[in-house]
Amino acid sequence: MAPTSSTCKAVSPENPFNTQESTGSEFRIRVSGSLRDAGWAAHFGTLQAAMAECKFNEKTIDRVALDLSLCTWADPLPLLTSTMALAVFVQQGGKAEILLPRPDSPGVKHKRLLRFIALEGFANQMLDLGISLKNALNPSIDSQQISEFAKIEVPLRYADSRCIPAWILSLSADMEEALGQITKGINERFVRAEVLLRVEERSWANTRLLYGLKVFLRETLVNIAEHAYGIQSSARLAAVYVRYRRGGLKISPAEKMGWLNELSEEQKQCPQLHRNYLALLCLVWAWSLAQMRVVSDWSIRNRLEGTCW
Repeated sequence: MAPTSSTCKAVSPENPFNTQESTGSEFRIRVSGSLRDAGWAAHFGTLQAAMAECKFNEKTIDRVALDLSLCTWADPLPLLTSTMALAVFVQQGGKAEILLPRPDSPGVKHKRLLRFIALEGFANQMLDLGISLKNALNPSIDSQQISEFAKIEVPLRYADSRCIPAWILSLSADMEEALGQITKGINERFVRAEVLLRVEERSWANTRLLYGLKVFLRETLVNIAEHAYGIQSSARLAAVYVRYRRGGLKISPAEKMGWLNELSEEQKQCPQLHRNYLALLCLVWAWSLAQMRVVSDWSIRNRLEGTCW
């Protein structure tokens, strides 16, 4: 039987964003469940354009609030691009805030997300870019409180994965200055990454891998600085996040089923992350700029593959 139109129709991922126009000129975006790669890739473009143009549904906006207080999971790439979109809005004179889960939330998932955002560098990048952070208990969260959130006693799904925390650069239009920003930033971050990757259980992370990753990041960021933005671009942002994945090593039998379930869900949400690599030791990296978002993995074979959303 020939396939019908209904059997061939692609199913769009569920929209994780619930938008609200408040009184005045405030624009509110709420994520009540999971913010995964698939739903973000299918639906974030409209919101990104609204923040870049300071207008939603033909109505001028001067304040944007991203509500993650009820969010239970967020992939790194949606967090990076949401932060960058809010940063662009701030650079154009708007005010932006992000509502985080409460540290005393009864649900483990909410506290896990809060710890991840704090521990992996996203929260501090938000503050550095002029985005206000708050929760139901505190109208103004600072870096000291973020440090406390990173210590919340709840296990992350991917334990011991820190490599290069979330890093969002506002690149200078002057290439010499931009090169200095890139070199200084990479050198600072590799001091920690090298220590983390050279401990005994990660003996696979040899000099060649670290050098290759360093060269790759530098070349990518230099290309962004040289070619991604026009001379008149006011927001010249680039973002990087790299984490270590230990695959199925040192996972107890009790933990293995949960790990396999998470692996299947991750592959469903982002098919470009190859399951065979994630089951091994690898580095997973994500980078973003205004026009393009990329996520991929670098296995112990130093084989690099990627795709553009």
